[in-house]
Formats: sequence, C-alpha cells, structure tokens
Amino acid sequence: MTPSREAKSLIKATLDRLIAERAALEEQLQLEAELAQQDWLVIEACKDYDTIELDDHITGKLHRKQFKALRDKKRNLEKMIEALHALQETAQAPEGEKLLKKLENEREKYQL
Repeated sequence: MTPSREAKSLIKATLDRLIAERAALEEQLQLEAELAQQDWLVIEACKDYDTIELDDHITGKLHRKQFKALRDKKRNLEKMIEALHALQETAQAPEGEKLLKKLENEREKYQL
C-alpha cells in the first residue's frame, strides 16, 4: 500500500471511529436528557411536601450534570471530525506530501 493510500485509509478509519463514538454519545445524551427531566418532575412534584425525602442523586441534579458533560464531549468530537475532514482534503491535495512525511516519522516511533 502506498504511503498516500495508507494515510487516507488511516484518516478514514479514524473518522469512522469518531462518527461511531458520536452516535453512541447521542444515544447517551438522549437517555440522560430523559432521566434529568424525570428527576425534575419528581422534585417539582415533591417540593411542597416536607415529609418526602428525596434521594441525593435526584436533588443533586446528577443527570443534568452528566447530560452537560456528554454534550460538551459530543461538541468536541464534532470539532475533531471537522478537523479530520480538513486533514483528509489536505492529504488529497499536492501539499499532502508534507503530511505523509510527518505520518512516516510518527509511524517510526511505534515500530517494534
């Protein structure tokens, strides 16, 4: 496999992996959003009742925090995907030779 084709293949594999991670994050985001809304409903329903003790993970807004963390992670992944698309275009352009040399230097570091 030529270095150019190898670089393109590696970029595509990385893109595929990040896109799969983004899809998994979207599923987790949906679940956390639903759980956060359910927690809010419990808090809202119970706020006027002094005798109801709510679990700490509900009143601590655990699911809301997890949702925000996942959302930030997804945004970061989307930026990485954009950057890899730009790198893919660079690899296909004439200035891609510089990228190929950098890739070869990096590969040498991981030779056994």
